[in-house]
Amino acid sequence: MLIFSGRIPAVSIACLINGALASTMTGSIDQNTWTRVRMVLSGLKTAGTIAHDGSSLGCEWKLLAKDGVYVRNAPRSLNTVHLGPGNRADVVLRCTSTGTFTFKITDETNSAYTLITWTVASSSTAATDIPTFNAVVPAYIADVLDTGPVASNMADLGLSYVEHDMKIQGAAGGTCTMGFDSYQAAYSSGVAHGTMTAGTVQKWKISGQGGHPYHIHVNNFQLGSDTTDTNSYYVKDDWHDVLYEPSTAKVSTVYFSADSHTGKAVLHCHFLEHEDKGCMGYVTIDGTEGATTGLCGWPNSAYSYEAFDYDSGYSCTSSESFWTITVIILIVVFGALFVFLVAIAIMKRSAIKECCSGNRNSKQSSHNKRELVPVMVPVHQLGQQAPVVAPTSATT
Repeated sequence: MLIFSGRIPAVSIACLINGALASTMTGSIDQNTWTRVRMVLSGLKTAGTIAHDGSSLGCEWKLLAKDGVYVRNAPRSLNTVHLGPGNRADVVLRCTSTGTFTFKITDETNSAYTLITWTVASSSTAATDIPTFNAVVPAYIADVLDTGPVASNMADLGLSYVEHDMKIQGAAGGTCTMGFDSYQAAYSSGVAHGTMTAGTVQKWKISGQGGHPYHIHVNNFQLGSDTTDTNSYYVKDDWHDVLYEPSTAKVSTVYFSADSHTGKAVLHCHFLEHEDKGCMGYVTIDGTEGATTGLCGWPNSAYSYEAFDYDSGYSCTSSESFWTITVIILIVVFGALFVFLVAIAIMKRSAIKECCSGNRNSKQSSHNKRELVPVMVPVHQLGQQAPVVAPTSATT
């Protein structure tokens, strides 16, 4: 974990990494081994773009997650990392040759500063690639972009986008204001900038985040399909909770589900000084506590992890209802079949038992009918041939 704090570049305040001066910070990775590096920028008034200079060592890095949410088809090829105050980035890093290289950060004035020096240690490990994957996604960050399949799913659930405009703006005299729809004002205690309802899908047009890192509490937001970035760090579908545009990027629309929680959601500039000058406000989330959109995360029981088309999206209600009914039907059918087979087995066992019992009785009766009656022979006739006596019934 690399925590960047302080001023960039170091002018009056040194840049610190994990509490140490950046100029003295070192790290080590093994040759041909993918190493996960987690970064967060905790500075109060700076932002910057981070790059490495390890190309000659065969170094490459790939993006896993931003602001705590995995990107689609991770790990994604990466050129540079852009962090505003509070932004996080998870990357994997690998070098195929030994040597040293650095991470450098460039601020908004194009001043560069070394953050950390890495040493690549020799290793006999063979270089391998990391297969791409899509992470499990909870329902509160279900895909809500205005793409065809997602929009169709929303329509099936009776959902539509609730649209708002959000603007951060500096003002004369060094003040700063936060705008929500037609209300543009500096923070005023107890005065909400607007409202939204729990269980709705929000579509916000945003502006001003080029000079002010925009941050909202409670709900992460998804970058819209109008997102562009020549460095490919900002990509549609990505999730953020802080957005600060570098000169290479443009984000005009964000989406999110106002999921489950009612109350107040703070929105503000993430430069502390700008907050103090008024760039802060809140919106009230009304409606029913616990209300959700009905959209599902990915994957769920309705689809296999490998087969589901991530971009299509789906609703928990329709898919889960279908599979719940299917499972119930299967349980009933197989249960009935089991009962039927058990009944057949019992009937056959009973029939065999009855048959065997009847045979024994019949044999006993026949045996009784053929039983001979003892014949008394006088003593004086002993030694003579006894007369032949025909079998008679034992009862006669």
